[in-house]
Amino acid sequence: EWGIAKGEEAIIYWYVKPSVAGEAIPPETARKLKVKRLSEAAPVITLSAPEDEGSTIDLSGVEKVTFSWTVSGTITGGYTLYLSKAEDLTAPATFTSDVLSKEITAEELDAALEEWNYTGEAEATIYWTVEPTEDQFVVTPNPRTLRLKRRPRNFNSIKVTKIWDYAPHNAFTDLIRYEGKYYCTFREGTAHIPADDGSGKGKIRILVSSDGENWVSFALLEKKEYDLRDPKLSITPDGKLMVLMGGTIYDVLQRLTHVSFLDREHNRFSQPIPINVDNAIRSNYDWLWRLTWFNGEGYGVVYSKENNIHSKVSLVKTIDGINYDLVSSLNVGNVPGESTVYINADKKMLILMRREAVGLLGLSAPPYVTWEWKELYLDLGSGTMIPLFLGGPNMIPFKDDEFIIGTRFTRDNKTLTSLFLMNKLGVLRKILDLPSGGDTSYPGLLINGNELWVSYYSSHEGKTSVYLAKIKLDLFSDLN
Repeated sequence: EWGIAKGEEAIIYWYVKPSVAGEAIPPETARKLKVKRLSEAAPVITLSAPEDEGSTIDLSGVEKVTFSWTVSGTITGGYTLYLSKAEDLTAPATFTSDVLSKEITAEELDAALEEWNYTGEAEATIYWTVEPTEDQFVVTPNPRTLRLKRRPRNFNSIKVTKIWDYAPHNAFTDLIRYEGKYYCTFREGTAHIPADDGSGKGKIRILVSSDGENWVSFALLEKKEYDLRDPKLSITPDGKLMVLMGGTIYDVLQRLTHVSFLDREHNRFSQPIPINVDNAIRSNYDWLWRLTWFNGEGYGVVYSKENNIHSKVSLVKTIDGINYDLVSSLNVGNVPGESTVYINADKKMLILMRREAVGLLGLSAPPYVTWEWKELYLDLGSGTMIPLFLGGPNMIPFKDDEFIIGTRFTRDNKTLTSLFLMNKLGVLRKILDLPSGGDTSYPGLLINGNELWVSYYSSHEGKTSVYLAKIKLDLFSDLN
């Protein structure tokens, strides 16, 4: 501005006086300072990724977070990345890099949040910036913010693996151990439901693994005109592996539950055939969603449609997996549907039921005609209880009249597959959210040694895929 060219030297004069006259005695004369102009513009560092400052990165769902930046001009040496809980970057965590980015593991970020006293699964806003590691004249950026969510307690007790993503849409899972091998089943399609023109009807894929790590396709079941979905695995009293599945023809609003059995001699599943539902409750739109075997009999809940709305649910039983007799009609409102049955050693029956309203827990004793229904509530602590809505619910006994529940869980506009502990009063405590989001849920549950295995599907990584989580049971025991 004063006409001094780049790279030239100049004498400047500087002087200080009080803003208010009389507050201090100013110096008698100005002082001189000899300076030399920069020969070129100072380098400028600009922060870039992670770009979205408005969203939260869940550290339980990622392995690392990449921080990156750009530089205009030349900087010698490397860079130092500063992370801090304070905007003025006090007490920062520091990381160095020789390139224009730095990958920091989720474990390192979680440890930093722990050090900064963010406990539990708290969300935290942190600040970050980058400077040259060596002293030099450079224009450094103002810190940017980044929101992080801590990993759940005992995160290292959980291992999650994607086991299948070959179809455009892989969803609605179940899991079982049978004759020393593990079987996982799910629907393959082009989307959550077929297209309006009827294309993309679902097929049932069954995977097998000898170790729970390496999975291969064992069978693909399909039936012309039918959208097959929500397969459920069970073992019949005579030792057959059975898969139950919904079968829908949307054009005529017809749904028939189908069943297939593993032929152990030829090591293949039979062609799916419709089940026979008791004429007393049979309609053109019946769905037996899951079957539970006890003392030689299989029990499940059929939900039906009349006038194109779900209007009734019925408890049925079978001895062969094909023919089903009515046990009792269940007087439940608010569009009841997907249900899981459990029978304890005292023959007491529990039903976990999804509705368009809050989920239900049903309790009954033989002959399972009289029912007590409890609405499900989630205990948030400090006396706060909220109603729990279910989606694709499953349950497995744990201990001391407690059950592990897996279901879709939606809160704060986020949809997850989550695990809960439920007591006999229908009160639940959330244990953890599995890495999930978007189109997700329908877990299969299997206790295998000292671990809980959970198959589920999710679209949090983009494509709707099938995952297997292995969770140490100590994680649940520590809560008791």
